[in-house]
Amino acid sequence: MCHPFRQTPHFLAQGIDLSPFYSGTLNVSIDPYRFELIPQRTLSLVKWSPEHEPESFSFVPIQLEWQRQCYSGLVYYPHLETKIDHFQEPTVIELLMPCIDAIAYGDEVILRASNNELIIKS
Repeated sequence: MCHPFRQTPHFLAQGIDLSPFYSGTLNVSIDPYRFELIPQRTLSLVKWSPEHEPESFSFVPIQLEWQRQCYSGLVYYPHLETKIDHFQEPTVIELLMPCIDAIAYGDEVILRASNNELIIKS
């Protein structure tokens, strides 16, 4: 059974509903490429935990195709400038997706997102 993110109620209060998604991220490597987000939706300085300083998060709608099935989700991007102790590979995109049974490390997927919000760079 999935347990909700601790951030869920804080995001919901600002209009981002995580209830359709598995309570963890699906990390997709696009190595050797990197990505840039130009999100239409950013939550600034969310105080979601007494143990952490406020953090900013951006979200971009995305579709993932795996084994001829399409799933809708969000790119989940915690802004590194507000999450000092966290390192994220610039070649890894964190996704919020519904639970996808049997997807495994090393599986190939196809990602589709608006070119205006997610830019893949070499």
